[in-house]
Amino acid sequence: MLCEQAREHLSAYLDKELTADLSAAVRAHLDTCPDCRRLFGDLRATADLLARLPVHAAPEGLAGDVMREMQRRSILGSPETAAGQPHERTLAIRRARPWPRALAVAATLLLAAGI
Repeated sequence: MLCEQAREHLSAYLDKELTADLSAAVRAHLDTCPDCRRLFGDLRATADLLARLPVHAAPEGLAGDVMREMQRRSILGSPETAAGQPHERTLAIRRARPWPRALAVAATLLLAAGI
């Protein structure tokens, strides 16, 4: 397994989400690659730190409020130009990279909840 392949699976390996065969391949790579082993150690340390953070309940209605505000600002849905046509660049970015928007929503919810 190459470093690039192993690194793509480190998070799932940490969370024990890989098949037995893939998990064994990642483990074998970690046994022989100090760079990936160091990266995995950093990932594990980060996960351990996050696991120790206190959990706070979000205020009631927060998720709905955030979603409504995002909809109002055209962050969700399909933003339209003044002519009523979807903005091509925005749509292309959304199709190419769906995770940044999802991460932004999650971060907003966590910050608003005071975590």
